[in-house]
Amino acid sequence: LIFREKRTSINVIYSSLAASVIVISMLNYFNLELERRSLKVIANEVNRANEELLSYLVEETLRNSEQNEKLISSLYKLNSNFDSEAFIAWSKSPLQRESLSSELVIFDRNLKPNGEFNVGFDVTVDYKKLLNNTSDSEIHISEIESKLNYGIGYAGIVPIVHNNIVDGYLGVGAKFSIENLGASDFPDFLESNKAAIGSVVDLDLIKIFEYSDGKLLSVKGNVFPSKEQREKLMQTKLSPDGDGWTSLSFNGEDYITYVLKTNKDHTVRTIVVSIKEMEVAWSLYNFFKIFIVHSIFILILVIFFIFFRVIKLKYSFRTKLLAAFLLISIIPIIALAVYNREVVRERTKSAIFSELSKRSEYLENHIRAQIQKHPDRDFQTAFENAGKELGIVFTIYQNSEIIFSSRSEYYKNQLIPGKLNSDVYYNLNYLSYRETLTKESINNYVYDAYYKKIDFAGQAFILGVNDAFNKITLFYSPVDADVFLFGVYSFAVIIITLLSTLFANQISSPIRQLTRATNAVAQGDLSVQLANKEKGELKELLDGFNSMTNELQKNQYEIAELERENAWKEMAKQVAHEIKNPLTPMKLSVQQIVAAYNDKKSEFNEILSKLSQAILNQIDNLSLIASEFSSFAKMPSLKFEVFDIVSVISDTVHLFGDDDADINFVTDSEKVIVESDISQMRRMFINLIRNSIQAKASSITIRVICENGFANIDVLDNGKGVAPENQNKIFDANFTTKEKGLGLGLKLIKRFMDNTNGEIKLLSSSSSGTEFRIKVPIKT
Repeated sequence: LIFREKRTSINVIYSSLAASVIVISMLNYFNLELERRSLKVIANEVNRANEELLSYLVEETLRNSEQNEKLISSLYKLNSNFDSEAFIAWSKSPLQRESLSSELVIFDRNLKPNGEFNVGFDVTVDYKKLLNNTSDSEIHISEIESKLNYGIGYAGIVPIVHNNIVDGYLGVGAKFSIENLGASDFPDFLESNKAAIGSVVDLDLIKIFEYSDGKLLSVKGNVFPSKEQREKLMQTKLSPDGDGWTSLSFNGEDYITYVLKTNKDHTVRTIVVSIKEMEVAWSLYNFFKIFIVHSIFILILVIFFIFFRVIKLKYSFRTKLLAAFLLISIIPIIALAVYNREVVRERTKSAIFSELSKRSEYLENHIRAQIQKHPDRDFQTAFENAGKELGIVFTIYQNSEIIFSSRSEYYKNQLIPGKLNSDVYYNLNYLSYRETLTKESINNYVYDAYYKKIDFAGQAFILGVNDAFNKITLFYSPVDADVFLFGVYSFAVIIITLLSTLFANQISSPIRQLTRATNAVAQGDLSVQLANKEKGELKELLDGFNSMTNELQKNQYEIAELERENAWKEMAKQVAHEIKNPLTPMKLSVQQIVAAYNDKKSEFNEILSKLSQAILNQIDNLSLIASEFSSFAKMPSLKFEVFDIVSVISDTVHLFGDDDADINFVTDSEKVIVESDISQMRRMFINLIRNSIQAKASSITIRVICENGFANIDVLDNGKGVAPENQNKIFDANFTTKEKGLGLGLKLIKRFMDNTNGEIKLLSSSSSGTEFRIKVPIKT
C-alpha cells in the first residue's frame, strides 16, 4: 500500500493532453504521406483498366440473378413490379458493392423490356445482337461496341429457361471511366465503397487527367489543364518506373500531382492525379477531428478523478475555487458551442436552399425558353431536354401526382413514393408558399428536398429538386461542422479545466501550506517555517505566521528557562529546609558524644551507641530526601495507549505535503497495532522528517515491515547525510551540527524508545542519504 501526499492525477491529465497533441500531429504528418501514396494507387488503378475484372463482375451479376428465385418467379406473376425486382437484384450484385455505373434489365420472352434499373450507365446496349451470339442456356459477355474512346464497358445477357422454355431474359451492362471514378454518378444512398480505391483520400477532391500520345482524352473534376500545364506534365522528370511528382496550380490553389506514363501498343498513355495541398485550416480540421477520440478519453479521465475526489467529501478551499473557475469558464463555452452549432446549421440550410433554388430557377428558365421557342413542343419533351442539357435531376408534379422525373427508375421501383409529400402539398397549395425546403428520407438516408410552384402555358406544376441526386458541395457539411466544433470546444474545455486546476492550486497553495503548518504547530512542532514566494496580502500572512512560530519557539525556550530557574530555586529552598531538619539533631548528637568523651563518663559506650543510632537515622532521612529529589528531576511519565501506528505515520506525512521533499509512505499492512505514547510517537516522526528536510533531502521514504513481533520502521532520505566522525555522537545530549539546534531531538527519541522497549539506530549515512531503523513492539 503506497501513500503519496503529492497527487499525481493532474500530472496524468497533463501527460495525456501532451501525448494527444503529439500523436495527432504525427498522424497528420503521416496522413500527408499516405495521401501521396494514395495518388500512386489511384493512378495505377486507372491505368490498368482491368477488362477481365469488369467482365467477371457482369458475369457474376448474371449468374446470381438467374438463380434468384424471387426474381424468376416474378416473370410468371401478373402485376409484378419489374422495376422494383430489377433494383433489388442490382442492389445485391457485386456491381453495387463496387459502385460501378451499370444497369440491370428484365426482358420478356420477346426481348421487350419489362423493367430495369440504371445508375450512371449512359451507354445504349444492343441486347438483341448479344442474344444472337449465344445459345438458349448460356451467358454471353461482350465488350460494348458503342463505348467512347476512353474507359471500358461490358454487357451480357442470359435467357431464363423453365421446362426447356425461355420465359424471359436478364441483361446486365457496366462501364468504368475516369469520369465516374468514385461513384460520382451514384446518389449517396446507393454508394457502398466510394473510397475503395485510395481510401485515405476523398475521391471527390481528386483531379484526374488522361492523355494518349499527349492528347487529353478525359478529365475527372471541374478543372482543365492549360497548354502550359500540359507541357509541364509531359516534361516531368520520371523515375525508371515511369512515374514522377510535380505541382500544378488551378485558380490560385496549389495541387500535389503524380504523373504515370506507360507505353502499350505503341501508344503513350499518361495518367495524371492531383489533389490540393493541405492548408492550415484543413490541417486544424483534421487535428480536431482526430482529437475527438482523445478528448473523450481525457474527459472520462477528468470525470473519474473528480468523482474520486467527490466521494471523499473533501470540499476544500481548492475544490471550491476549481468549481467556481469551471462554472464561470465552461458555461459560456457550452453556450457558445450551442450557438455556433445552430449558426452552422442555419447557414448550411441556407446554402442548400440557395443552391437548390438556383437549380430550380435554371430548370424553370430552360423549360420556359423551350416552350417560347417551340410552342408545339410537349411538356414531357421539354422536361427531358432540360434534365439532359443542364445535368440536373428533378421531378415535376401536377397536383400531388408525379408526371415526370429525370430519374424515374427510383419511383418505378417504389424506392421513392410516387406522390408529393403531404406537408409540401399543404404548404404550397393551402398556405400559398411560393417555395419550401423540407427533409425527406430513403430508408435511413435523410436528404433535403426543395419544391417550388411554377406554371407553363397556364398550367400549374410543382418542381422538386433534392440533394440526394444533385450533389451540393459545401465547405463544411453539418456532420463535419459538428465534428470540428466538438473537437475545438472539447479541446477548449480540457485546456480550461487544466488551467483552472493549475490556478486553483496556485491560489490555494499558501492556504493549504498554512493549514498543514498550523496542524504541525498543534502537534508541537514549533520549528516549522513556510517558504514564502507570494506577494501582497498572502506574503504578509505567511511572514506573520513565520514570525509567530519564531516568537513562539523563542518564548517557549525563555519560558522553559524561567520555569527551570524558578523550579531550581524553589527546589533548592525545599531541599535546604529538608536537609536542615536532620542536620540539627546530627550536630547535637555529635556534640554530646564529644562532651561525654571529654568528661570520661563511665556510660560513654552506652551514649555512643545511642547517639550513633540517632545519627544513622538522620542519614537515612537525607538519603530519602535525595531519592525524592532524583525522582522529581526525571522526565514526565509516559501515557501508554493502544493505537494504529500506520494512521499516525500517514497523518504525520500529511503535515509536510507542501514541502519541497517528496514523501512516500510504504507499508505491507493496512493496520499495525502498538501500545505506546501516541503523542511522543508523533513528535518522533515529525522530528525525523524535519531533520531530513533540513538536510536538503528531496525524497523521503518511510517503510513499515512487520516481522518477529516488531514493526520495523525505516526512514530513508537522499539528504547530505551525517559525517562519519559524527555518527557515534548523534544520540548524545547537546550534540548538534545545526546553527540553531539544541542537540536534544535524537537524544529524546533514543530515551523514548528505550523507555518503551523499542529501539532506534542509524543503519547507514553518506553524502547520498541516510537511513534510520526504528523497532516498535507490536501489541498482541
